[in-house]
Amino acid sequence: MLDSSSSVDSVHAHIAKSGLHGDVIIQTSLIVAHSNRSDVDSARAVFDSMTHRDVAAWNAMLSAYSRNGCVNQTVSLFRRMIVVFREGPNSRTLSILLGVCEYRLGKCVHAYARRRGIVDGDVFFCNSLLVFYGRCGDVAASEALFSTMGRRDLVSWNAMVSSLSSVEALETFRLMRVEGVRPDIITVEGVVHACTRLGDLSVSESVHGLLVRSGFPLDVYVENSLILMYCRYGVLESGRRLFDAMRVRNSVSWNILLNGYVRVFDFEEAWKLFRWMRGDDFDVSSEALVSAIQAAKLSSLVGSLHCLVIVMGFTHDAFVNSALVSAYGEVGLIGMSRKCCFDEGNAHTVSQNTLLSVFVQNGHTHEALELLGKIFFGGRGCDSFALVQALTLSTELEDLVLGKAIHGYVIRTYLESNVYVGSSLLEMYASCGQLRNACVLFSKMPRKNIVAWNTMISGCSRNGYPHSSLSLFHLLQNQDNGLEPDAMTVVGVIDAISHSGFDREAKYIHEYAIRAALHEDEYVSSSLIAMYINMGNIDGAITVLDKSSKLSTVPWNTMIAECAHHGLPSEAISVFNYVDIMISEYSLPLKAEHYASIVDLLLARGLIKEAFEFLKQMPTVVAQKCGWGALLGACRAHGDLEVGLTAAEKVLELEGLHCGYNVLLSNLYAEQEKWMDASVVRRHLGELGIKKISGWSMVDG
Repeated sequence: MLDSSSSVDSVHAHIAKSGLHGDVIIQTSLIVAHSNRSDVDSARAVFDSMTHRDVAAWNAMLSAYSRNGCVNQTVSLFRRMIVVFREGPNSRTLSILLGVCEYRLGKCVHAYARRRGIVDGDVFFCNSLLVFYGRCGDVAASEALFSTMGRRDLVSWNAMVSSLSSVEALETFRLMRVEGVRPDIITVEGVVHACTRLGDLSVSESVHGLLVRSGFPLDVYVENSLILMYCRYGVLESGRRLFDAMRVRNSVSWNILLNGYVRVFDFEEAWKLFRWMRGDDFDVSSEALVSAIQAAKLSSLVGSLHCLVIVMGFTHDAFVNSALVSAYGEVGLIGMSRKCCFDEGNAHTVSQNTLLSVFVQNGHTHEALELLGKIFFGGRGCDSFALVQALTLSTELEDLVLGKAIHGYVIRTYLESNVYVGSSLLEMYASCGQLRNACVLFSKMPRKNIVAWNTMISGCSRNGYPHSSLSLFHLLQNQDNGLEPDAMTVVGVIDAISHSGFDREAKYIHEYAIRAALHEDEYVSSSLIAMYINMGNIDGAITVLDKSSKLSTVPWNTMIAECAHHGLPSEAISVFNYVDIMISEYSLPLKAEHYASIVDLLLARGLIKEAFEFLKQMPTVVAQKCGWGALLGACRAHGDLEVGLTAAEKVLELEGLHCGYNVLLSNLYAEQEKWMDASVVRRHLGELGIKKISGWSMVDG
């Protein structure tokens, strides 16, 4: 076995000296040897020196080009072969070509093989065709070919499992077992990947159980695929059990689980796993570092990881550097984000795009515009990600001039067809009140994703065209493009109905949300509640709450807030009590701010007695502190001494040393002309050594 450059060159020289360089078999072997060490130039030199070439020699040279990514040279040599080689290509030749060619050329290869009778009965070539069609996404061609194959081997089945959609892949796996074909590692990996894409956890768990019961040996690659499957479903407990039970782990195993924890925002577990990985003396990859950096939500942790990045020599890795830029931005250290991006020659396109996003998200408008100029005129130009960030900036600023300038750049760089850039342009024009421009752009988009549709639906609603929002929604439903309205689509339509008062449409969209199983979404249910209350239909809003099986407090809070906004305090308290009972049954107590919001609502309406009664029911000390203090202030404003004294007693019992509350009580007495009581409170403050903070001014006298 020739496994080094020097040994290949030595053998090549020895063959030349021995006069064996004219032997076709030996020369073909030399082509293969040079190809194995990626020296295609030497392989081609041997090929060109051959006085006689058989089909094996042609295939060896074609394979050398193909294996080393030389697509153009592969196609060019194949064309030459057809012209000069009398015997012509065989099935092996065509299989090599299929491995590198694009769809149209591949179809021509298939037709050429059919004319030469190569397809019929040649399992090897048919398998190559199956892999080719699967790679190009032509499932219909794959299925047609597979159904006509007189003989299928394991490779044939694996090609179909890998190329078909999730449901069809699992059905093919079932047929494979029925026909008695034993799967291998590649089959199992394909099936697990199909489960990952399927979106049905119960089916995926059943397939996993089948693999375990059948006693099929699972290697590290299959186990990694299973962990990835559970992580994609958000079932980290199952993924972690698999990970802990693995006999052998590679860097991919750690990276998948780390990334899984980050995806579900379980940063504490991600950080623990990273420390375990380091403690196991496992080589930390750039992917693991990126996940760990994403999990670091404290400036001290980000700084520690930054030091580790420097020590391990990853400072020039674009993705690690970009993760640091983002992490520093999340903890508010914008200066460090800038430093990571530009210091030590790290101004990668990825890092600059991330820094632009950091500036935009943190409201650093001037810095964002300055960086945008550097990207525009720095020679590299803007990619689609940078353009999306730039359009987000112009949208937030409602800067139509900047937005149009970016649109001009998009046109000049032929990026209009990018669906993400197109959706951002729609949002920019809609936010700037230029709905006509948005409509023209939308009509010209060659491909529209659901984000583009949602942007137009919400844009029409925001600009006062609710009928247009509804028309777009109905048009989306009737499109034969595989797109289905999602939660944000429904929210946009609900917003349009809410501002138009369409009773019939309100009922329709509510029923649609239930049919599409979107009514449980927090945003959808909250929007439905707001819509019904805005239309004066309290019963409809309560119906939304009654039919919600999820225990999230978001829709309940929306109900309370909307009742407050429309001056319905009694309804708000009724809803609150209902929520409190429901959530307490499931041991999910409400937070202090939920109680405080009701108190604020009642006090804002001047309902002192109602607020007082509600406060007496508060279970948490934190809520009581906020609530009694607010009630004391309201009593002073409304001159209610009786309730104010009770509130003062409660709040001073909880926070007797709070200067502000003591002063409030003193002022309440003074305004009721109870000077003696006011004096007692002031004297008490002095005895406790509590001083009232004097007022101050930024203007010197």
